[in-house]
This record gives sequence, structure tokens and C-alpha cells, in this order.
Amino acid sequence: MTPKMLTDSECLDRLPKSLSRCSQPLPAWARAIAVHLPRTAAAMLQLDFAHRTMSPIDPVLRSKMRWFIANANRCEYSKAYAVFDMQRAGATFEISSSFTGNPDSWTEDERDSLEFVRLLTVAAPTISDEMFQRLQRRFGDHQVASMVLLAAYGNFLDRIILGLDLDLEDSGPLAPMKIEFETGALQLKPLIPASKSSPTLRSDGTCVVDFDPDW
Repeated sequence: MTPKMLTDSECLDRLPKSLSRCSQPLPAWARAIAVHLPRTAAAMLQLDFAHRTMSPIDPVLRSKMRWFIANANRCEYSKAYAVFDMQRAGATFEISSSFTGNPDSWTEDERDSLEFVRLLTVAAPTISDEMFQRLQRRFGDHQVASMVLLAAYGNFLDRIILGLDLDLEDSGPLAPMKIEFETGALQLKPLIPASKSSPTLRSDGTCVVDFDPDW
């Protein structure tokens, strides 16, 4: 069953008010999400732009990592975007295809980082302290944190794409979309409900729980 999807114009009209009108085509996932969750679609557009253009990770390596996440999820849509971004970053076809081959041909930077995001996708508890420490020494905390966030967002987006059974856009992968919304259009902090006063302990020290020897 094909999911309901807005046109570019309908989607832009439903998103929060932007600071400038964007004429760039919107990705399929944004047009599908905006049917019921326009503010979520808006926030994800900004997050997608940040991960694809503003990450401190080397653009080619970052695209390879995104490919590994999508490959582990069997998400052909995201794999196509990862190769597209890799080539936008200047990688040749030979480079963009070599990382799917023998791991022995990869650089040390690639071997650990690609395996790291693959494990974050399929078996996060199996990541060893040694691997994490090697990544910290080689890339620093800022880039390693960015790798974790890339894996989190990549897995989130892949599951939406797979769950909605979305096809790649007819024109192929789209460039990152930079769109700014008016201040206050998006909720950037969690809404924490007002807390009631905490219950106090009994001052006389009397046990209020029946003693159970089995425990």
C-alpha cells in the first residue's frame, strides 16, 4: 500500500513558517511525515542537513559510515543517498565502491569507524572498550560523539523509510536541504511537567513493608 504523501507545495505549506521560501524538491520521507507530523518533518530536515553538511567527520568517511548503517538495515534508499554524498564530497567511483569489498583494503581509520557504526546498528552491546578507545585516540571525543549521533539518526531515518516503504525519488538522491524556520517554530527543549513535593519518610523509623524472608 503506497503511503499518503504530500506534494512539495503542500508540504511546504504545512511545515512551520520558514524564513525564506525554498524551491528545492523535498525528500520523500519529509513529504510522508508531514501528512500528520509537520513539525517533526521540519526538525528532521534540519537534522538531515546538519548530519550531511556540518559534521566534524571527514565527508567521505562519514558517507561511508552512513552506507554501512543503511546496508545493515537493508535500506536501499539510504544507501543511494550515502553514495551520492560520497561522490559530492569528491570520491571517485572506484573509491566509493571499494569500501564494500575486502576490509583488508581499508585504511585503519575506515576499519574501526565502519565496524563501529555497523555494530551500533546491529549489536551495540558487543562494542569493545578497546575499539572505543582506539576511536577516541584517533578521532577525539567530538568526532566519536558525532559518529554515535550519526548512527542514531541513520537508524531512526532508515526505520521510517522502511516502515513507510518509500521509494527513491524519481530524479535520484537530493542534495541536503537548508531551511530555517522562524524562532519558536520548533520545540528544542523537553517539556517537563511540574513536579509535586516528594513524599517524606516516616520519622519514627517504623518499617512500613512487611518482612518477607524469601526476599
